[in-house]
Amino acid sequence: MKNFGQLKSIVENALVTNFKKDDFKKILKEFKEFVENNKAVGKVYLNYGSILKTKNLTEDVANEFIELSINDIKTTIKENKKQFEEFESWVETLDNLVENNYKVIDDIVFASTSEDFIKLVESKKVLKKMLTETIKKEEKTLNETINIPFEKMYDVVAETFSNEYSTLSEAQLFELKSLMKMTKEELTEGIERLKKEVTEKLNSLSISDEETKIKIGETKNRVLNTKIDSLSYYKLKELSKGL
Repeated sequence: MKNFGQLKSIVENALVTNFKKDDFKKILKEFKEFVENNKAVGKVYLNYGSILKTKNLTEDVANEFIELSINDIKTTIKENKKQFEEFESWVETLDNLVENNYKVIDDIVFASTSEDFIKLVESKKVLKKMLTETIKKEEKTLNETINIPFEKMYDVVAETFSNEYSTLSEAQLFELKSLMKMTKEELTEGIERLKKEVTEKLNSLSISDEETKIKIGETKNRVLNTKIDSLSYYKLKELSKGL
């Protein structure tokens, strides 16, 4: 299989170069349908983008973030090999002669030989430098994700990670790291419990404002459709604590 970053770069290039052309709607429709039917591919596709958009981390948090993110991507690809092979087959129908915009991530995820390991070390240094880069941006909150497109929502999540996780204590980082070691069964059981817990807390809120009621309803729907992975578990747990 081609490195995933290369596949993502090909898709992005096809969408940009075909914008306002007849092929654009066809490519976009096929891509959306594929991602909707292959959640693992959609998850990794968004994770690749959100990693490079994350900034303002401390060095310690950047190291943890790289380890957690890369391990999650590698596990997702390994456990859903057929989905990614089918994605590659579809991408092969597009123009393949494009630059890999995610090579720094690919070099870490797909390292398998001694030569690759040298690139891995170098790419980790480059990625850490990118993650710790200080960028002053207008602060965004999770509430602002309600009415923006799905892809853009992950841009805000990445920025929120930068602001929130850069102040995590060692204990919190250890907890987040330990979640990556949970089995699929443990994650499923824990997430189902947290979904019930969060939903009950949301239902117990006394709200009279109609707009707020709608937003709470949307939040409940997102909670009920939570994916089964360690990051989702952590987010649900933190949401439950805040209610």
